[in-house]
Amino acid sequence: MQTWRSGKGRPVTSVLLLVFAVLLNFQDLQPFKPVRLALFDEYQSVFPREIQSRPVAVVEIDDATLDALGQWPWPRNYFAALIDAIAALEPAAIGLDVIMPEPDHASPQAVAESRPDLPDDVRNILSHAASNDHLLAESLAEAPIVLGADGFPYHMASTLDALKHTGVIKTLGDNPRPWLGSYPYVLASLPEFQAAARGQALLNGEPENGIVRRIPQLSGLNGKITPGLALEMLRIAHAVPDIEVVADVHGVEAARIGSRLIPLQGNGEAWVHYDKPSRQRYISALSLLKKEIPADRIRGKMVLVGLTGMGLQDMVSTPLGDRRPGVEVHAQLIESFEDNHFLVRPWWLHWVELMVLIGAGTLLIWSVPKILLRGEVRRAARRAPQGIERRAGVLRERRGENRASGIKPKLAIMLFILLAVILFGSGLALFHWTGLLFDAASLFIALGTILGSLLLSVFVESDHQRKKTELALQDQHIKAAKIAGELERLRRFFSPAVADQLLSVSSEELYRPHRREIVVLFLDLRGYTAFTQKHGADEVMRILGEFHAAMGELIAIYDATLERFAGDGMMIFFNDPIEIADPAVKAAGMALQMQARFQDLNRIWEQRGYGLALGIGIAQGVAIIGAIGFEGRRDYAAIGNVTNLAARLCGQAGGGQILISGVVADNIKDVMRVGPVGDLVLKGFAEPVRCFELLSAS
Repeated sequence: MQTWRSGKGRPVTSVLLLVFAVLLNFQDLQPFKPVRLALFDEYQSVFPREIQSRPVAVVEIDDATLDALGQWPWPRNYFAALIDAIAALEPAAIGLDVIMPEPDHASPQAVAESRPDLPDDVRNILSHAASNDHLLAESLAEAPIVLGADGFPYHMASTLDALKHTGVIKTLGDNPRPWLGSYPYVLASLPEFQAAARGQALLNGEPENGIVRRIPQLSGLNGKITPGLALEMLRIAHAVPDIEVVADVHGVEAARIGSRLIPLQGNGEAWVHYDKPSRQRYISALSLLKKEIPADRIRGKMVLVGLTGMGLQDMVSTPLGDRRPGVEVHAQLIESFEDNHFLVRPWWLHWVELMVLIGAGTLLIWSVPKILLRGEVRRAARRAPQGIERRAGVLRERRGENRASGIKPKLAIMLFILLAVILFGSGLALFHWTGLLFDAASLFIALGTILGSLLLSVFVESDHQRKKTELALQDQHIKAAKIAGELERLRRFFSPAVADQLLSVSSEELYRPHRREIVVLFLDLRGYTAFTQKHGADEVMRILGEFHAAMGELIAIYDATLERFAGDGMMIFFNDPIEIADPAVKAAGMALQMQARFQDLNRIWEQRGYGLALGIGIAQGVAIIGAIGFEGRRDYAAIGNVTNLAARLCGQAGGGQILISGVVADNIKDVMRVGPVGDLVLKGFAEPVRCFELLSAS
């Protein structure tokens, strides 16, 4: 809490802002990526793509077609008849979401070879008949066909090193290949089909968390840039000889097809903006073969042929929460490109988001403590007591105002709601009007954490202001009863015997800063953090109470000065404010007694199933001692290298171990048994430190 209160919480929150600014540079870092993608899905759910034109038709090989013509794969002459039926209606392009890498086993030649029982004249006729693959190749050659293929990262029996007879890809600007996804192999249709087609394209597209959101439109295939199906369909449909790729130092900017400029991601991917689920673009292959489809359903359109029959369809999940055939992903992209409707997340948008984070975070850090604490300071000033005669009235007033001061829950909720409305509202507006994918989710996580940190700091500062008012009242009370009050104050730090001796010393003299050689003892529980995680708050506080009571009794017996509690640890020093003989011997004796007392206590704890141990560090040296703090809250403290050394030794000590510095060892070696530990490299010390272990009294 002190850390958060420091500087009204601004230093800690500034560090948080810097950390988030660094983390947001890693786009795939958890939890930002899944939250970001989920937000982009919500954008689409709120604003699905509106249909402007219907340039795409999907001819589906559905259950009705399979029932009529037989199971898939068909004899290729059936598929040739389907291609002929589509081509007769004059489409602009036909894209096949089907790959045919092997010869047709239903061709006449294959039948002749597999049926030696047939008459020789029948087998001879079959052997000399045109193959089904040849018939399909002729149909493909007569139609504006784009063949689909899949890039593969590994070699299989049916994969190839490259595609044949592909379109031309030209590059403008920098070389985009280092930015693109690359494949060394490809699963493609038979070479004679490739030779007959007017274009070829890759169908690859990997889902993210089970949802297909973006599809590569440019990929590397053995060093050659290959287009995705949507780009190649547009090239064939618009009779453009090549695709131009515009790239710069940030990767791909866009693909140009004739006069049409299609923005892409730096890695050549395109985000898919889905429309609401609809069957209007689908045409059954059986209805088409029966000539039941009006020509205007096909003429001039880009036609995709895909499988949707039960057991054959490649179903994908969409950001709208539904499942659709995989061929529709390509249809959605083609329609978006044709209508000049794009979803983009350009490289510079990340830097805009980073600037928003830094700017908004800085504004919050500057304004929130200033605005909220101003009112709290005024309330504290009004509550401050003006005299001892008002003490009872002020106490009654404070009990009521404690409930009303500080951070109001409604105000905190309103601030978070306002932050969410601004960020997510901006994201929705940018998505709807410009197609930009603005990452409001990651910004909300970062700025929400920053705002929460600031509210915590304001709460702590508010609580501090209340305590400050109470301390002012207590000061009035102490002045009215000096002896009792001074004694109580001294007993916060010193044993009762020492406190009684100091009553005759003025406060100014007692707390005046001074230098003195002291012996500092640090002690700390081992296994405490794990213990607090496994047990409830009541049990943790009960254990700490038992521990502090046992150790505190020894502090009083040895006339030591307790500087502070630190949860499960304590800092104690000897030889101030009352000088004593052999402070190192006293500190060592108390440390041994503490370990013995702890063992008695730990036997009880072990029966309860607790695993705790005690480590102690002792150092001797000169320190600056006096009162530190501010008006209304002062502590008697020691500052110097010796305190740091004792703390580091305590940190190095194992359970049940007492580590001491070389100076302490030299001063107690005649009355205590010590063992060498060696030179330890301690944090904050430039040179190794000579250390020993206190074993027992002589």
